[in-house]
Amino acid sequence: MDYPYAERLKAYRFQVDFCLEQGEGPVLRAVRETVGLLSLADQEAAELADIDAVALEYILGLGTLAPYLLTDDDSQPLSHWWWHLGKLQSKTFPVEQLPASLQTVYAVSLKGALNRC
Repeated sequence: MDYPYAERLKAYRFQVDFCLEQGEGPVLRAVRETVGLLSLADQEAAELADIDAVALEYILGLGTLAPYLLTDDDSQPLSHWWWHLGKLQSKTFPVEQLPASLQTVYAVSLKGALNRC
C-alpha cells in the first residue's frame, strides 16, 4: 500500500517544525533514523531533503538548543548526521559527510562564520 509522503514523514516534519524550531526535539533523532530506513518514492525523497534542510537551518541558526540535542552519539556513523548536532552547530562536522542536498546549507553557514572572524 502506498502512503502519501505527508503521512510517512509526518512525525519527522512535526519534530522539525514544532519542536526543533523551539530548540527542542525529544524524539527527533529516533524519528529521523526510522525515516532513513524507509524506501522512499522520489516525491518523498525530495520532501525529506526539504525537511532536512529546514532542520539544519534551525540547528545552525538557533542560538540555543536543548543540551540533549547537542550531545553527539559518536557510536553512530557521520552519514547519520542527525546524531551529530553538536558538531554541526559548532561547525566542526566534516561537510563531505552530509548529503549533497545539505552541503550547500552547511557551507553557507561555514562561510558566514569565517566572515565574522
